[in-house]
Amino acid sequence: MEDEDSFGTELKRVIRWEVTPRHVPDDVIIVEALPHTRTGKRLEVPVKLVLQGSDLTDVVNPEAIDDPQPLARFANFSHCEV
Repeated sequence: MEDEDSFGTELKRVIRWEVTPRHVPDDVIIVEALPHTRTGKRLEVPVKLVLQGSDLTDVVNPEAIDDPQPLARFANFSHCEV
């Protein structure tokens, strides 16, 4: 957990100084994998909708993604406070 905290702190510092303070995230969450379509595109909007509490079946067609497990893991984050 300490490594994750130090990574998040360092990432925020780099973004603040190398990009802009406006783009510094509130939270940094390390995940095992990001969900992708079968053609390799990241599912950014569906992840956002799932984090906001939308049901997985309403967000994306399961046949369109290569592995449903990474997207399902984001549903767990929507039920807890980060």
